[in-house]
Amino acid sequence: MAGMTRDGNTLTIPVGSLPAEGRRLHVEMRGAEVVPESFEVLFFLNVPAAEAEHAGPDHPRYLGSVSMFGSGGGGYGDVGFVAEPELGAQQLVTDLMRPADPGAARADGNQLTVVLVAPDGSVVSPDALKIKSLSVKPMA
Repeated sequence: MAGMTRDGNTLTIPVGSLPAEGRRLHVEMRGAEVVPESFEVLFFLNVPAAEAEHAGPDHPRYLGSVSMFGSGGGGYGDVGFVAEPELGAQQLVTDLMRPADPGAARADGNQLTVVLVAPDGSVVSPDALKIKSLSVKPMA
């Protein structure tokens, strides 16, 4: 997927500038394929890959997460799957909170770090996240 880079067991996604007044980030993952594995997708703002791989929801730059249920689709919370026949897959939409760390967002050059975690707490290879595109937009 364009713009997304892999660093070990994490994915890094450039999101550019974020306005200071934005409180949430709107994330759309299009063309999400249902895979056999279940995992949680954790999002962090401006956290190095090596640090994010061992971080969790108590990290000050944690934004939120989405659960992906294997071979059955679905999620919970602020999440909804919408069929996309033209892509032969689904769309996953979620809103992420801004991090607790007020210094996390930069004027420009921000990036999301994504980590996949299995139900047993082990890190899952980013290859399990099968999506065609991902967009991130700040919300007021």
